[in-house]
Amino acid sequence: MAGKKAFTLVELMIAMTIIAMLASIGIPKFANMIKTSKQSTAKHNLGVLRSATNIYYGENTGIWPWENTDVGGDYKELSTIESYDSNALVPKYLNEFPKFDSGIRDNPLNGKNTVCVADDGGTYDYYGRWTSGNSNVWIYVKKKGWYINTEDTDTKGAGIHTW
Repeated sequence: MAGKKAFTLVELMIAMTIIAMLASIGIPKFANMIKTSKQSTAKHNLGVLRSATNIYYGENTGIWPWENTDVGGDYKELSTIESYDSNALVPKYLNEFPKFDSGIRDNPLNGKNTVCVADDGGTYDYYGRWTSGNSNVWIYVKKKGWYINTEDTDTKGAGIHTW
């Protein structure tokens, strides 16, 4: 009989072991790349908000958005603010506030673009994060600027709220 060429069971097991080892190395690296890219987008969006705010300041003769806003306690939802310009950044400087995605699967803020204004020294803990159970993503702290309201850490271990 002419011998048929086929793989033995041992050869198949060795090939499958090699494939499994390569997958166990590659899949976590790929997942980390996705998280890093989403966090880079969030950093970019934070920079866009800061830039739009600076442009607003320049065009409005030294008045910051929501500078004279009484936040009625510690913070106020942006949609209810009555201030110098209730639509300070949208639509002139931004089409809309960007949506947030931390790259962390269980973050309840992912996909939201809600905003609030806070007084510095109120419930906002500048070094910790928002502490009052507030569910807004973007926080404009008077005299400090824009921050992201999340306890998540980035891929380098720093708190996203510190960006």
